[in-house]
Amino acid sequence: MKQRLKIKDLFFVALYGVRARRGRAALTSIGIGIGIAAIVAVTGISASGRADLLATLESLGTNLIKASPQAGFFGTQEKLPDGVVGMVERIGPVEAVTYTTQTDLIVRRSDFISEFEGGGISTIVTSPELLQVVEKERPFFDQSGGGVTFSGGEPLLYPEFLIELLEACGRQGVHRAVDTSGFVKKEVLLKVAQHTDLFLYDLKMVDAEKHKRYTGVDNRLILDNLVALAEYGSEVQIRIPLIGGVNDDDDSVAAMATYVAALPGEKRAVSLLPFHDVARGKDEKLGQERDLAALHEPGADALQRVIEIFAGYGLTATIGG
Repeated sequence: MKQRLKIKDLFFVALYGVRARRGRAALTSIGIGIGIAAIVAVTGISASGRADLLATLESLGTNLIKASPQAGFFGTQEKLPDGVVGMVERIGPVEAVTYTTQTDLIVRRSDFISEFEGGGISTIVTSPELLQVVEKERPFFDQSGGGVTFSGGEPLLYPEFLIELLEACGRQGVHRAVDTSGFVKKEVLLKVAQHTDLFLYDLKMVDAEKHKRYTGVDNRLILDNLVALAEYGSEVQIRIPLIGGVNDDDDSVAAMATYVAALPGEKRAVSLLPFHDVARGKDEKLGQERDLAALHEPGADALQRVIEIFAGYGLTATIGG
């Protein structure tokens, strides 16, 4: 016949184990206490952090809303629609609207730090901040007769931000130039043209197939936009990046001269920007391989020949600018 231990017997057995191995029992008790304390602490910190966040949100009130584009369905970065600031401003209860934009400007600790060493600090600007920079340069503008040139990248990818800055510069009497590839929607370009004193317009070649082979895009939109600016009456300076082995042959140059000469309005100045390979070493540092062997800097004779071809169409072409 089997007999089971009574509860008081179990108690005495357990007590005997504790008394026989007091050190182990003490360590076990301490471990259990630390575990309980850790759980309580983690839970308390989480609750405290949440309470602090809620307090911060409550202090801001319910009158501050921030909107930003999110990743699309396929993981691509979406953009807010053109005119979004104006749309929000027209909402009845809205009192004020502002926005920021990401720039390509990278800040480093020193000018001696190479762009290939470290990522640096990216910069976000708003129009008031940028205008403060413009105002600091005002003495140079007044003395030289210059102004502000918006370039990139492609500044017309951010039309609302660009237009706001152009308008602000116009109110301050600062001359405004926009450096563009022309590869943008025509309505965007013409809207920007209303606030621009001078366009620096890239013209790489006229042949559409050749243009797509070297740049990856068709040039019909670029050529049509150039005509649209000329018809609008904008001041346009044509800038041609002249690349040996790509667009410095007589046929390519003559095609560009023909197109520019046929633009509505006055004959326009043409600036030739000769290709150079100063940055060729960057590809090596970045571990990139590009076939640039066929590209070369056009020589003095080639540049003179290009200038003469443009002159034959009644156009003045100069090197640089």
